[in-house]
Amino acid sequence: MAERIRGRRPEHISQFYSRAQIDSLADAFTAIGFSVEVFPDESSFLKTATLDLDRHMMADAIVYAIGECGFGPGRRALIPAFCQFNNIKYINSGPTANCIARNKWLAYSILTKHGIRMPRTWHYRSGNGWFRQRLPENNLEVILKPNYESMCVGIDENSVFSWGDKGSAFVEAFANSFDGEVIVQEFIPGLELGVPVISTVNDIQAIGCVGYKHRESPSEYWSKARTNYDECTEGVVQNYDPKMIDSETLAQMHRTAEEAARLLTFEGFCRIDFRLDAESNPFVIDTNESPPPLMQSAVGSLLARMGFSHGEYLSMLAELGLRRRDFG
Repeated sequence: MAERIRGRRPEHISQFYSRAQIDSLADAFTAIGFSVEVFPDESSFLKTATLDLDRHMMADAIVYAIGECGFGPGRRALIPAFCQFNNIKYINSGPTANCIARNKWLAYSILTKHGIRMPRTWHYRSGNGWFRQRLPENNLEVILKPNYESMCVGIDENSVFSWGDKGSAFVEAFANSFDGEVIVQEFIPGLELGVPVISTVNDIQAIGCVGYKHRESPSEYWSKARTNYDECTEGVVQNYDPKMIDSETLAQMHRTAEEAARLLTFEGFCRIDFRLDAESNPFVIDTNESPPPLMQSAVGSLLARMGFSHGEYLSMLAELGLRRRDFG
């Protein structure tokens, strides 16, 4: 399913797919034997699928929801939940994982509770204030994020700051632009990295590591955050092979990513993002239960480095989704 942009300012758009990207995805699925129908948004799909269910025309359908935009809790879970309820084959992570991953505060709370190393995090909701009245101490460097957004939405040059220079009034104004719910998190200077993971019924396996860098400055994100402008407007964020990471640290990141995917009930291809500080301590900073199925994405670029084509990536994605639910 494609995502239609509507109704909000550009900086509120987490990700959209160009016509060229949609066509490339459709062509890649077609090349491996699928007949493809693209829907611009959830409403269009639900209307068609409901009619087709009445006509008994969904038995051979396989649904893959790729929309990345969305506001508020549970939105990404809508299509997987609909498919699961109606016994329609689908290849995303399930609705539970979608709800957890797209609620940063919930995901961070689960991982912290189970001993995963996370930056200290605080939750703020308009009208309710700070969770348990806890907030950062003065002079701590923090990053302010929307609770439900992805793809660096809401992250700009003002997002990382020293607490005390800005405070609750700044957070309240920001929260009013993003569904009233945000998190403030200790900012960890260092390398920003992603670890793709394959999660099946019987096994969870991390499959490498991808670094994120600015096209013109490899060290740009050491002391700054990747911004939505860099990611989605300018397109200057690039993936690279972080060969400088020692084997012990990489093994630790792999173990952490596998445990995080298990705790958050992720399925198929997923990704856990880290910040690696100056002492090579990895901190989990984000999670993604259904990464974009594009070769320029972290997962796609890693698979390309391993010699896989786009069609082979999508074949693995489909097979993993179908096998874990006994669809055949």
